[in-house]
Amino acid sequence: MRAFQSTYVGRNDLPKSLLDIVLQQWFTFNARDRHAIRKEFRSRHRIGAALQLGFVGMTGTTLNSLEYVPAAVLRHLGRQFRQPVPDIATLRTLYRRRRTRFAHQQWAIEQRGLRDFDPAAERHVRQHLHSRTQATLSRGRLEQAAREWLYRAYVAIPGRRTITILVRDVIKSVAQEDHRDLRRYMVSGWRSHLDALTRVGLGRQLYFGHADARFSYRSVPERDLDTFQELGAEKVRLNQGEQRVCGGAVHVHGAVAAVRC
Repeated sequence: MRAFQSTYVGRNDLPKSLLDIVLQQWFTFNARDRHAIRKEFRSRHRIGAALQLGFVGMTGTTLNSLEYVPAAVLRHLGRQFRQPVPDIATLRTLYRRRRTRFAHQQWAIEQRGLRDFDPAAERHVRQHLHSRTQATLSRGRLEQAAREWLYRAYVAIPGRRTITILVRDVIKSVAQEDHRDLRRYMVSGWRSHLDALTRVGLGRQLYFGHADARFSYRSVPERDLDTFQELGAEKVRLNQGEQRVCGGAVHVHGAVAAVRC
């Protein structure tokens, strides 16, 4: 997916301006699409249906707001269907009937070949987000990653609230897994490492808590990093990825284990 295109994916309204490349790619229809629109809709409904069809192709979801529609888009559609260019007030009047707007949206989704966001699609996007948490736990980035995955999979992107709840659940699940794995590792191996560190004069206290918690400890001197390596504390492989010693702290997503010296 091109960088400029990702800015449109998942949004429900039109921006104040569109790049020419976007206008040509998504709002310029081939003979098949123009024939389908003419066959399905009467003259006064064709521009609205074409607008929905182009929008679904551009964003992966339906156009729900007509607060603003770029005049360039309306002129472009009018030329293709050889009709007078409607103003925004005419479109709003047309879509006052929810039934009309819904019919246009559903037709556009089917014409683009998008599938419903069903339990199977949700399961697959959860798996994708789970793998992405190894790189980031930013909710904004994960929400965008979910929208882009659904777009590429030809699944109609659900509303913002659905995506937000989905990402929140994935982050919570990953945090629980990481805490569980880290605690298991601490019980089985970290105590022996701490005892060894204490014997060589490095370890004094073990701290375990949330990564955002405030705590202070003196950084492990450079000369002592070899000791950490020998004890196996530099790289500890758990289910959710690879951790590393950063100044005496082993970070695992939402948790941290630190040796204060």
